[in-house]
Amino acid sequence: MDTPATTAAQSPRLRPPLFTAFLLVATLTLSILVLLLMRQNRNLRSETTALRQLTGEAALPRGEMLASLETFASASSDTPDAMAFLDGRLGTFLYLFSSSCGSCETIMPRVAALSARHTPSGVECFAIQIDANAPADLAHTDLGLPVRGVYEAPRTWLRRVPLVPALVLIDHNGVLIHAWYGAPDEPQWTQIEAQLAAISGAAASTAPPK
Repeated sequence: MDTPATTAAQSPRLRPPLFTAFLLVATLTLSILVLLLMRQNRNLRSETTALRQLTGEAALPRGEMLASLETFASASSDTPDAMAFLDGRLGTFLYLFSSSCGSCETIMPRVAALSARHTPSGVECFAIQIDANAPADLAHTDLGLPVRGVYEAPRTWLRRVPLVPALVLIDHNGVLIHAWYGAPDEPQWTQIEAQLAAISGAAASTAPPK
């Protein structure tokens, strides 16, 4: 019969195998959870891509002339409360977001960087918070580009935007060049940059020599 002293002496030798087994089980469980999360993320990306394909062109077809928007800015802003796409500008780049959109928050810095590069060339860049009903509702006022809300947004063409974030590029005639829905992937960012550069480049090529 083992004495208490013998049992106490043996117990340290029993702990390493039990601890190793625990680590193996924990590692296996963690691996399964990671695989499940990867699958869910892949499925979400597939669903988003399918949504873009199904609704993208039907939502805002290329070549459509978009009506001006009656907008409002924050109470502290002196930005005019109107957005006409036929006022002599070279083009308009709109970033549509909502206050509860995590993906919108993620891409804000990149959109602000695009605005900083192309606004000096004559492309007007604006952020539009589609769920703002009054100046007090505007969640962001320091994005590096003007932030606006739209009066009665559900009655405008904004109601056809299937999801946010959305990026909309409009030419100097008020005609839609392209719209991107959801957080862009790298090929889409490249496409957006190229489309903006095309407008900026056209402006530079027609400018009189200094």
